[in-house]
Amino acid sequence: QKIFFPLFTNNGGDFLLYNFKNNFIYYYSPVILGKKPMKKYDNLKTMFETIINCYAEKAYYFEDDFFEIDYDKEEQISRQLNPKSQYWLVCNY
Repeated sequence: QKIFFPLFTNNGGDFLLYNFKNNFIYYYSPVILGKKPMKKYDNLKTMFETIINCYAEKAYYFEDDFFEIDYDKEEQISRQLNPKSQYWLVCNY
């Protein structure tokens, strides 16, 4: 039985996957995490809320036509909005 549905990819082997059983969004990266996906967002709603809040709080922004990330702000916002997702507890940039 397939429980994951691919939502997004970076075309480099990494995916965000929707889990039909528990509604979590998982991050799959064979290079970074091995073969086991890790919970990244608590659900689709919090995934989009996280992204919107990251833009609103300037964790994500454009500078000189380049997309930039303030990783500390991203982590803080993401942890707050996704308390059930382990990715934000273990990520180290």
